[in-house]
Amino acid sequence: MDFPDCIQCFLTYCRMEKKLSPKTSHAYASDLKQFVRYVALEKKTVTGLGKQDMVAYATELSHTYKASSAKRKIATLKALYGYLEREEVVVESPFRRIRLGLGRVRSLPRSLPYAAILAMVRACADEHTRRPGRTTLRNLVLLLLLSTTGMRVSEVCGIRLENVDLVGRRIRIVGKGSRERSVPVYDESTAQVLADYLRLERSGACRGHLFPGQGPGALSDQTVRALVKRLAREAGITAPVTPHVFRHSIATYLLELGVDIRNIQALLGHSSISVTEIYTKVTPEAHYRVLNEKFPGVRL
Repeated sequence: MDFPDCIQCFLTYCRMEKKLSPKTSHAYASDLKQFVRYVALEKKTVTGLGKQDMVAYATELSHTYKASSAKRKIATLKALYGYLEREEVVVESPFRRIRLGLGRVRSLPRSLPYAAILAMVRACADEHTRRPGRTTLRNLVLLLLLSTTGMRVSEVCGIRLENVDLVGRRIRIVGKGSRERSVPVYDESTAQVLADYLRLERSGACRGHLFPGQGPGALSDQTVRALVKRLAREAGITAPVTPHVFRHSIATYLLELGVDIRNIQALLGHSSISVTEIYTKVTPEAHYRVLNEKFPGVRL
């Protein structure tokens, strides 16, 4: 079996068995396509690659990409060879018992000051006041959900109408890795605007999506990213703002308020608490405030 066939079988396995999202599958395919080009230059086969080849490839990646990107590409390759080993295409994965020094990823999540988020929400609300209509109301709901629930942009876009519980003020979503979770809509303003939008949306042909797109599917991530970028510009924010920044910001705020990290993990839908723990590194002000308020001190 040559490399393209192996990769095709692996990607099919990822979609059918592991239930990976189309976006993740596309990233896997892109990373593996790059590896195929590298292998073609080396003129080696699937079974002909060993540990030294993987070390050489990892070294090349580290010279071209940031540590986070290089690690992701190597993780994809490890997953491929783990699959090939289980399918007995290769006797042993060349990644067994080797460590690849790609460097630690030290970049911390970027967050926005609360005042900046409020400025974006006000800009969106003002736009709806000036030009009331379905689109401006939809934009306001999108921004409120992003800024108060911690959902990923793909999770917000994928909300189904039947999964919105206005009485219980919860939204059931399918997150990363096809994991389901129930997200609370605790903010009063968000719940009210969502109810207004839901009355309008349920009266039309919306194909089951809370945020329908132009075609038969849901609203695209790119549409929301463009909206967030525009609102940030209108609010006078010069730093780059993406939908994911809201998610980082919420985690940071909750930690500063003293919310238990496991509650934050459940809200964000992290599979491991180690992922959530990265946010503890971005709240030195909270650490200072807690010590200042709680530590008894010498009381001179």
